[in-house]
Amino acid sequence: PISPTSFEGNNHILVITDYFTKWAEVVALPDQTAVTTCKALVDKVINYRGPPRVIISDRGTNFTSELFNELCKALRIVTFVT
Repeated sequence: PISPTSFEGNNHILVITDYFTKWAEVVALPDQTAVTTCKALVDKVINYRGPPRVIISDRGTNFTSELFNELCKALRIVTFVT
């Protein structure tokens, strides 16, 4: 977590980078739960650009959760972890 917490209650940063264009979306989050991560991905990326074909992430529990995997499965997103 980052400190101090923002006025909106956020103390985590999620960075989503397009591998091809190198475009980065930076999203402030209140926590690193799967629900928060999935909502940020849908709100900041999928709703505007459509689902990516591939997501490469670390092994954080937000990315290895059943919810995240089901979202990716439903949208036909291939996932890889580093």
